[in-house]
Amino acid sequence: MFAGVVSMPEAKILEDFGVAKKDLQENFQQGTETALIRANILRTTKTETMQAFVTYMISLCRDQISRAHSALVGMGIRLAECMALHRDGTEYGLKPVEIHVRRLVWYQLCYLDIRTCEAQGPRPGIRQEEFDTQFPLNVNDSDLDQDVAPITSAEHWTDMTFSLIRMECHEMMRTLWFDRPKLEKKQISLTAVLGKIENFRKITEERYLSFMDDKIPVQQCARAVLNILLRRMHIMVLHRYHNSVAVRIPDRLRQIILTSGTELLESAILLETHPPLAPWAWYSGAIQQYQVAFLLLGEVWAYPMRKESDRIWRCLDFVFEPPTDLSRDQKARLILTEIRDRLGVYSQARRLRAPTGMLQRIGMSPPRRTGDDGSVMSSVDAGPLADSVVQIGVGWAPNTIMGVRFRTDDGPEPLPQDSSVAYQAPSLTSSTSAPTTMSAGMTPDLNMTDELMNDIDWNEWDKLFPPDINNGELNMPSFS
Repeated sequence: MFAGVVSMPEAKILEDFGVAKKDLQENFQQGTETALIRANILRTTKTETMQAFVTYMISLCRDQISRAHSALVGMGIRLAECMALHRDGTEYGLKPVEIHVRRLVWYQLCYLDIRTCEAQGPRPGIRQEEFDTQFPLNVNDSDLDQDVAPITSAEHWTDMTFSLIRMECHEMMRTLWFDRPKLEKKQISLTAVLGKIENFRKITEERYLSFMDDKIPVQQCARAVLNILLRRMHIMVLHRYHNSVAVRIPDRLRQIILTSGTELLESAILLETHPPLAPWAWYSGAIQQYQVAFLLLGEVWAYPMRKESDRIWRCLDFVFEPPTDLSRDQKARLILTEIRDRLGVYSQARRLRAPTGMLQRIGMSPPRRTGDDGSVMSSVDAGPLADSVVQIGVGWAPNTIMGVRFRTDDGPEPLPQDSSVAYQAPSLTSSTSAPTTMSAGMTPDLNMTDELMNDIDWNEWDKLFPPDINNGELNMPSFS
């Protein structure tokens, strides 16, 4: 009942129950927690109790996740392992329904593991080599009640298809979580990791897209969710290079980030706004992330002539809801300033400190202004939002987030009347490679740049991303 209340629209709850959704949700949440305590959740060996706990956690772990949620998911994983849910039910000769339910519970815990670690860190608690539970079969619930239960998955849309799409995508994300440290240690190449993503994407789309009919709302919703999860995988791997203050990312990699990020946001907005998909809009917070929107914001603010800028700004206007009477440059400055100020307050309240390595990368000296020595600074370094790192008490607030530098005087930065004085757009004739956001006197780490370039097998890259599509042309053509 708690999950049902969470999924209901505010207006529907007010109409049916005559109370606000928040009050009714808190009431049912307390009831659910009391029931779990009475069921001895910490000592349970019943699959039904674990089902209830997982349903309760999924309802909570949507748009906001705390460390308490992460700790509870860790507890659930350990309980499930004690119940041998990480071992496939076929090894114990269980009935088809029991096998199916055990698989469902385990893979929902796997999802919660990924969901909480991406929100709170530090890494997934479940490793793929530590369990052998198979994915649930792609069958209808009614098929499991037949005298002869199916032993293979159906090749059409069933009650399980939507859930299977999510489960398979999240397990691929688990693989990427553990591949990223290998990338840093040079134990695997970037081309190999992106090759895994592309192979998975092709296999998954070839299998599941043929099941879907956009005239059926739940299948249209599944298509949007599939696109979001697939596009997010590129961002998971490549964002560390895009955000780097020491490495110039090749334009063909940057193009993948822009294309995947834009398609991800467009699918996410469709999921929230398309009326036929309203029954599933409550769950959108568990799928979407502001990080991608913030990454694209920094990109189109620094490079307003990007080909995708119009599409990106339509998404950003929906996500951040800036005043409509401002220019794009002013909107970007307002959003970035708000995030900087809120991050400063949060850092002070939580008494956070910056890693020393990050401070060394960013640098402590203020950047030069345009024209200080007759040279032209890059657009990210120029403007009134650029200055030195700020220390707030024992807390720390960065002056560089997602590759964008911030000024650090007291109070929010006022929007300039003449943005051309404070902001200089990049030249269309210059290289479109990402400028490094460094202080004066700092230079790009060319060795790191060479290492990144050498890590890419461009012959294999052309097979994964054909040059006629992934050509590295990021900006709209000049009319001059």
